[in-house]
Amino acid sequence: MTALRPEDFLGYRLVLKSAQMSRRFADELAAVGLRVTEFSTLAVLAARPGATAAELAEAVLISAQSMGPLLDRLQKIRAVVRPERRGKGRVAPAELTDEGRRLLAVAYARVEAIEDEYRRQLGEDYEVFHRIVDRWQP
Repeated sequence: MTALRPEDFLGYRLVLKSAQMSRRFADELAAVGLRVTEFSTLAVLAARPGATAAELAEAVLISAQSMGPLLDRLQKIRAVVRPERRGKGRVAPAELTDEGRRLLAVAYARVEAIEDEYRRQLGEDYEVFHRIVDRWQP
């Protein structure tokens, strides 16, 4: 019987690469003062103006309870605005501010630089990898 090594498993190797990619992504965003979920939230708001906290939470894969404090922080740094009065259980849409759009543009540039590096590393396999990831149901 041949001894298996962790790196013999595709899932293990993907977890390692994912951790490396996540760390790089987080470091680039931290340089502009954002966390990954904050960047994701700003990006979703840019694509879906007026999205509610529940819609944002679902889109960025966090709990609805976690979205409130995240939006509070984004509001504190003037990246989003929300209505002053929000009752319990009421829909409270958030909107990007000019500062939010500026932060998002700076963050996108950093993220695009990482993506360009992946394109260079993978060459023609970059598009193939995208198609594999899109159809994969882990």
